[in-house]
Amino acid sequence: MQKILIINSGWEQVDLIKTAKKMGLYIIATDACRDAPGFLLADETAVVEPRDIVNLFNLALDNRIDAVVADQCDYSYYASAYIAERLGLPGSGLAAAQNTTNKKWMREACEKSGIKQPRYIPCKTLFEVKRAVEKFSFPCIVKPVDNRGNFGVNRVDETAQVESAYYEAIACSYARECLVEEFIEGTMITVDGFAFGEGVHRSLAVASKVMLGGRKRVAMEIVYPARLSTNAIKRLQENHTKVAMALGIRTGCTHGEYMITDDGEIYLIECANRGGGCYTSSRIVPAVSGYDLSELLILTALGKQVAPAPDAEEMKAASVLSFFKLSPGKILSIENEDKIRADENVLAFRLAVKPGDSVESITNDANRHGFVITRGSSLEAAFEKAQISKEMLVVRYE
Repeated sequence: MQKILIINSGWEQVDLIKTAKKMGLYIIATDACRDAPGFLLADETAVVEPRDIVNLFNLALDNRIDAVVADQCDYSYYASAYIAERLGLPGSGLAAAQNTTNKKWMREACEKSGIKQPRYIPCKTLFEVKRAVEKFSFPCIVKPVDNRGNFGVNRVDETAQVESAYYEAIACSYARECLVEEFIEGTMITVDGFAFGEGVHRSLAVASKVMLGGRKRVAMEIVYPARLSTNAIKRLQENHTKVAMALGIRTGCTHGEYMITDDGEIYLIECANRGGGCYTSSRIVPAVSGYDLSELLILTALGKQVAPAPDAEEMKAASVLSFFKLSPGKILSIENEDKIRADENVLAFRLAVKPGDSVESITNDANRHGFVITRGSSLEAAFEKAQISKEMLVVRYE
């Protein structure tokens, strides 16, 4: 039986672990938490933080694994790329991991390939940030070069906000460096795809986002397909493939974020060599494209040849990922959760709060209050189902 190491076993990775189980693989699962839900499905488990590359590598070496995978998490993806390259296992390569987990290196690699992106200036000190802001004027974006989930990312609209934005950014950066970028006005877009090897990449799903207002760049609604023309969607698919190639991505899931302006210009915001979070790669993309990304990820990690999807194939269905924004206060009770989950057109429903919790303001992707994912034959049908599900949820406060 072939052994596969799956790094991270939280709720976002459970679908990946289930797929490995169905494929008859011996699963060694790791997570920073000893009560990770994916551990219940694994043959062996180990409590290891995803940034602890030394211990993860030793675990892989000692177990003589045949493959290593990770999904929906930058830290675990980087560890998997490191392990695969060092052990000579199939993978996208450490160069791609460097480019996709460090936003400065990402910008530099895409700049060489002529990819359109916001003007940017790397900064280490507050003085450098202030000078950069003067060059771009307001508004602009200040963000860490290496983190996830919009931690430390702020829109800066005035001089009084510069200092706090800088300190928040470097506090959230492991390299202790940040980027100041010009602000691009437009519609935020995500493009999800898969790299099949030998320079073959396919863009499978294109979505548009509705963002939380204010300084925090947090998505509250993501709809598939994007509310754009067919031509605009095709251009985004083509652009995403160019970005994946520029970043050196050889295999695996890709998740890109773009801004498209009112006059149709496409700007790269960032791109990852992993699937999108909140079940994007494991449930949404399969539902709208027909391709099981978890299975494809495992097959390529095992070195299997996988036939690529047709180029620029249209999405087969619609889906909506809609996040809850609950009122502040201490929760007394929550009703109708089971009724929401029972609907066959609800792909996923998850709350990040429970009775007894105090609801706080949303400041990044990680502390959104929960979400529902719905599907439909049309975007209107999927959107209607999402609204019905959200209206069905009853939250009572003390």
